[in-house]
Amino acid sequence: MLTQLIWAIGVSLEVLVLLRGARGRLIIRFPLFYTYLAFVLLNDLFMFVAYRTSSATYARIYWPTQFLGLVIGCAIIFEIYRVGLKAFPGTARMARNLLLFVFAMVFAKAIVNGLDGVSLRSAASNLELERNLRVVQSCALLALVAVFLLYAIPLSRNLKGILLGYGIFLGVSVVQLTFMNLLGVKIEAIWPYLQPVSYLLILAVWAAALWSRSEEPEANRKIVLEDDYRRLVSATRRRFRESGSALGKAVRP
Repeated sequence: MLTQLIWAIGVSLEVLVLLRGARGRLIIRFPLFYTYLAFVLLNDLFMFVAYRTSSATYARIYWPTQFLGLVIGCAIIFEIYRVGLKAFPGTARMARNLLLFVFAMVFAKAIVNGLDGVSLRSAASNLELERNLRVVQSCALLALVAVFLLYAIPLSRNLKGILLGYGIFLGVSVVQLTFMNLLGVKIEAIWPYLQPVSYLLILAVWAAALWSRSEEPEANRKIVLEDDYRRLVSATRRRFRESGSALGKAVRP
């Protein structure tokens, strides 16, 4: 009964955030975030029907839908980078490419594990994949927050809310998945309550921050982030040229 009440409140909050996003045209500003939230809402409804219809069907489709949610959830990180670094295209491009590479490595490792005989359908394998991906996302978000603080980059109330809510989600997920991996069945009794309750808190943060549209503040022209990026690129290219020249001299007869 309690789990159904928590589920109903969560679905109601998801609908509320989506409706306010449509009304305030925030869906246009944060399309990836609202796509993820719409997926979560549809998945919640679909999984509820599956659970009430057949527990076997629910167990069979749980991990595939969870995996799809993981992939779509990565888009929120890209959304935060895209909007937060909008005034710094060079830095945003470098960050995006680096994130794509790291996420690809995590998924590649999961595929290799599957080829080695560790089934991607097994709970242990999926828990490890989800934990690894959440850790990577957490590191990416912490790095971005460090850049925002270091360069005093202004953020809108809407983006701050998305960042705070997803940051809480990642932190709670990493802790929960770590304990699940270490304790196994010992934590399964409280798992159905811990995850939904923490998610209600996150939805409440998003509902408050995204209740209405806030204007994006203009970046201070004195911010030197893009200048630092150009210097880094220039120094990297110079070192590559020097390394190539040294290698050429070494192999030349």
